Amino acid sequence: MEEKNTFTKALTILGTALEGYPFLRVGLDALGSLLPGGHSFTNKYLLPVPIFVWMLIGGGLLVWAASRAKQQKVLISRSYKMGIGVLLAGAVLAPVLGLDTDVIRPNAYRVAHIALGLYALANVVTLIGGIQLLRDLFRDLHK
Repeated sequence: MEEKNTFTKALTILGTALEGYPFLRVGLDALGSLLPGGHSFTNKYLLPVPIFVWMLIGGGLLVWAASRAKQQKVLISRSYKMGIGVLLAGAVLAPVLGLDTDVIRPNAYRVAHIALGLYALANVVTLIGGIQLLRDLFRDLHK
């Protein structure tokens, strides 16, 4: 039983780290731009596709760990599915709204910003679920 618990803890730690890496990277990049002589803040890390790989793997590991631990399953799995669904819906809607051409329809950017906001929210909720799962798994150490 202890071996299964150790593997679940390792999955949770790795999944939470991978899920949180893009947010940490954006935060460090933003802080670096505030320092004297720091570089200008670029939003290249805010693009959903490059960070999708980190969040896909991290979220998948968190879903696996939550199903093994039988804790925080609903929160992690639903937010993980929502993040993937919103990103795929955005990829389908981009050509419809003209975001991949020069002819952009009215309110296209508004829809894109809403989709990106929902994608970020889903990933933040998955990260919070991973942190709660870590807290639940390591609760016995503090007693």
